[in-house]
Amino acid sequence: MVSGYQLFADGDLKHETPFWAETVFNFRRVTPLDKAYLPPHNDGYFFTTLLAHPALYLPWLIKRFVGNGGVVVQRRIQSLLDLSGKYDVVVNCTGLGAAAIVNDNTLQPVSGQVLKVVAPWIKHFILINTESELVYIIPSSADTVTLGGTYGTGNWDKTPSKDISKRILENCCKGVPSLKHAKVVGEFVGFRPVRPTVRLEREVLTTPKGHLQVVHNYGHGGSGYTIHWGSARDATSLVQQALRELRVKAQL
Repeated sequence: MVSGYQLFADGDLKHETPFWAETVFNFRRVTPLDKAYLPPHNDGYFFTTLLAHPALYLPWLIKRFVGNGGVVVQRRIQSLLDLSGKYDVVVNCTGLGAAAIVNDNTLQPVSGQVLKVVAPWIKHFILINTESELVYIIPSSADTVTLGGTYGTGNWDKTPSKDISKRILENCCKGVPSLKHAKVVGEFVGFRPVRPTVRLEREVLTTPKGHLQVVHNYGHGGSGYTIHWGSARDATSLVQQALRELRVKAQL
């Protein structure tokens, strides 16, 4: 669990209470007392929420999956048709890979560059929405803090930009001046799988080996960790629906 602030420095004096206000803990609007020590802003919220650290969380998910009888197989495929005849239902969670695997031309990468710095004195996250970008300062372990961010539409370049790293650090130091003393220990670029809407639906593909039941679950953009449990529940319901239909057909 981690607590912190989402601040707005975008010129709007008042923002509506977000729909998720009752989902997080300790939600409240910023007060005049908060403003005394927070970065300049015109509105904002304080709340407590869950923090998922992917380097720890993803291995835990795999361990849980295998512990419940799941089997992990790594292989390269060119199309979902490569899996025809091998599985009853295929769940397509290929992220950006879906652009090639299912020819989804609406899917595009949106790059995000971050810095990792050693700043153990930072205990709260701070998200600052400005008119042009999002600045974020997020504690990610006992000692390190993640600084961001960027939103590079259509950018496939995995190489961190020194100019962007400099801008990120400058923006974050404007919000929290003590970060100028933080040691930079990493620069990273990741890609958000963005499309107009999340694709969460069933499809039946006709193949030379028969029909292949597919459940698509991809295109979550930068909100994958935020909504993945809910998406997984919906995808599971679609898988169960497909399996029921297969059993009925087998009995006919």
